[in-house]
Amino acid sequence: MLLGLHVANKNGSANMLQHILDLPVIAQGALGSAAFWLVYEVSKRLINAGYNLLGKFSSETRRDLKSLEFFYHKRCAGGSERTFIVSMFHALNRLVIALIFICLGLISAPWIGAASGIAYLFAIFNLFISLRALKISFSTDMTDEEHEAKAKELAEDLTSQEGTP
Repeated sequence: MLLGLHVANKNGSANMLQHILDLPVIAQGALGSAAFWLVYEVSKRLINAGYNLLGKFSSETRRDLKSLEFFYHKRCAGGSERTFIVSMFHALNRLVIALIFICLGLISAPWIGAASGIAYLFAIFNLFISLRALKISFSTDMTDEEHEAKAKELAEDLTSQEGTP
């Protein structure tokens, strides 16, 4: 029994759906919000874990991850306008890539059917990376000086690889 919903036969999902539809609208909204939040959190954690894993194998992804972390620490330490602008452009870049994948998925759907869902998965991946680029933390355990030291360490690491952050 889940939230007073009992499913005992083959058509359990239909019965559960009917039970949910019989609930007051406010309860339906709360269940929908909870389901959306759960899907969002699980997706965000899976994509971040996958992106971090990809960073172990790809030097370009590893550099991208360090760059995102560098700009996060610079923003937390009260970075300049340039820091915020670069973070916004990185997020905008990923957003445009996601929109391109959505368009490709829509265009290719008539020919390849459900396989166009791969384009949508790439779009979702890029949207989460865009979100990661704009990461904001209001309750950090680090002081401004610690953020600045971490940013300096990441900047040295990034410049030693090649180029600048």
